[in-house]
Amino acid sequence: MTRPPALQPQAHVIIRSGQRVSLLELKAGSGMNRSLLFVVIGLLGIGAGVLGYWLYQTQRQPGVDISIGPRGVTIQGR
Repeated sequence: MTRPPALQPQAHVIIRSGQRVSLLELKAGSGMNRSLLFVVIGLLGIGAGVLGYWLYQTQRQPGVDISIGPRGVTIQGR
């Protein structure tokens, strides 16, 4: 028993330009997009780590504030 043409599963997707591309070809091409997504997420993670380490280092740096004002010279440790 065969199905009417409207009910048969479609094995192709029609792109806007009129080309027919099989679903397997679309799945194979998505690997590049997934790899690019992993690279972008990895770079964002590395950037967040570097920024966090930089902020940590700037907060724990010992230092001295020296200011000269109308009251004279003041020296304060951080």
